[in-house]
Amino acid sequence: MESRFGALHFSTILPGEPFQRISRRLDSEGVEVVYDLEDTHWDPLDERRTAERREAARLNLQELVRGRVKKTGENYGINFSVRINGIGTNDAQKDVCALAELRIPFRSLVLPKVCSASCLLTFLEIAKGYGLRFQEIIPILESRQALEGVGELLEELSDSRDSRVRRVMFGAFDYCLDCGIWPFLQQNTFEFWSLVKNLVGEIERRGFEYVHTPFQRVNDSGTFETIVFRLLGICERQFWMSTMTRGQLAALTVVAHCVESGCGDSIRAAREEFADGGIDGLALAAEAVHTYESSTRDPRTGRDHGFVLDVRTGWFISPHEYLAAKRYLDTQWAS
Repeated sequence: MESRFGALHFSTILPGEPFQRISRRLDSEGVEVVYDLEDTHWDPLDERRTAERREAARLNLQELVRGRVKKTGENYGINFSVRINGIGTNDAQKDVCALAELRIPFRSLVLPKVCSASCLLTFLEIAKGYGLRFQEIIPILESRQALEGVGELLEELSDSRDSRVRRVMFGAFDYCLDCGIWPFLQQNTFEFWSLVKNLVGEIERRGFEYVHTPFQRVNDSGTFETIVFRLLGICERQFWMSTMTRGQLAALTVVAHCVESGCGDSIRAAREEFADGGIDGLALAAEAVHTYESSTRDPRTGRDHGFVLDVRTGWFISPHEYLAAKRYLDTQWAS
């Protein structure tokens, strides 16, 4: 039985052999890893540090790819996917240059902050000019503008002869930040799933496959599995989960076994049960800001990426969530 769902495993890019061993292990297991040049290297407190991190990530990525090509041959790139920075930024141009220098064909390029079809088509022209080769573009829709105009955007992509889009991703972190939503939409609430259901309908209606936004409570495998079951009840086509940890990849295996054995009750329950969404926004914002800034200040962590993991709760705090929490606190204190 062919699985109704797959995974895009998003990974930061770090130097050294330990990271390369992890990369080789995931690759040998058939995991589609997306190496991230964007948000995992974003420091919302320091633009200069962000630029340094992203430049280091490009060099580390080149080292990783060249080492793998040397061992496996020049066609290695057909299994290699990368998330670059948003089109129109200096980082995006540097990303394209760095990837083109490798002279290999990539599997997928994940393109964030796509607000219109023209944005994506512009990128195609830029990539062609640099001689950058790839099989697929995965646009991320993650702004109010993108979601409000999603029908027209997808219609234009489906009409394009060379968009190279097969999958379309929802980015909830950037969406919530752009819309001024705090707390961020929780993936066990009716509000979140009402938005996702409408988006999936638009995506599938035009022949694309849906890629789900990451779930940031990385220790909560039960809710993660419920999310997959709920998508099984919504998606008519194959869909894709964004994973960030080995635990989330393992949870997908659990769901796959359950589906193969015919656990229909789990799917029905996942469709029907929602949390009430009652969250103390002020307390949550204070916790997010304290945890994020404490990690940034602590030299022992050696943190060289944009996300902070609260080990106690398993909360993967993104830079987006930190900024939204800080804004919320500033607003509350001002009033």
